[in-house]
Amino acid sequence: MSRIHGGGDVDMRRLIAGVTIALVGAVALPADAQEWGASDNVEAAPHGTVRAPKNATEIDLGGGYTQAFGKLGGNTNMSDIARGGGAVTLEVAYRVSPRFSIGGFGELHANATDSTLGPGSSVAGLATGALAGFHFLPYRLIDPFVSAGIGYRALRIASRTSPAGIVHGIDALKANVGIDVRVDKGFALGPRLGADVNVFLAKQMGGPASDIEGKGVSTFIYAGVGGRLDIFGSRVPELGHRVALRADASASE
Repeated sequence: MSRIHGGGDVDMRRLIAGVTIALVGAVALPADAQEWGASDNVEAAPHGTVRAPKNATEIDLGGGYTQAFGKLGGNTNMSDIARGGGAVTLEVAYRVSPRFSIGGFGELHANATDSTLGPGSSVAGLATGALAGFHFLPYRLIDPFVSAGIGYRALRIASRTSPAGIVHGIDALKANVGIDVRVDKGFALGPRLGADVNVFLAKQMGGPASDIEGKGVSTFIYAGVGGRLDIFGSRVPELGHRVALRADASASE
């Protein structure tokens, strides 16, 4: 494996360390969050549960480590171009119900480059598309979730010895898993893991655009931390608790 130019190894170690510290901090939140969250929602939900968002707008902003694997096309592997790097993610979704959401995502990333691209080279990219999410425990302080979607991905490759080029194609499948730790009635924080399946279709490397021959399948994996903010809409208790509340209200009349 060739060495990454420009101190890439050092930068990646620092990035991994930072993400690891953030992940540990996010996992350590439940103990304090549980005590605080339970008292905040005591009038709306039974002990140990919280009200879940419904008909709300969700904004999820995250950051972490990303790395590419697989084949770009022809005899070119992703490792021949991009190594580890950092990414910033943004999702904006509509929380249809406590369990389901639908919306869009965007991602910007910058990666260390392989030494074969020469000194001063850089690789950056973006991905955007639509996705749907499912929450397993929306009425609990710790809520695991999954999401899946489809979209578009592009990479910009630049070096000092040749004009910048762009390769782009479809993000055929994007999948995420994570945990929302409810730290406030409208805000959750937690770890995120993701991967996608990409097929790059075309390139423009300093000249006319052309198709990529021998198209390959590649993936970008992601590990980081995200914060989810719920605005507008409402927050509802679990269905069984709502039924009990109605029964109590009827009995008192």
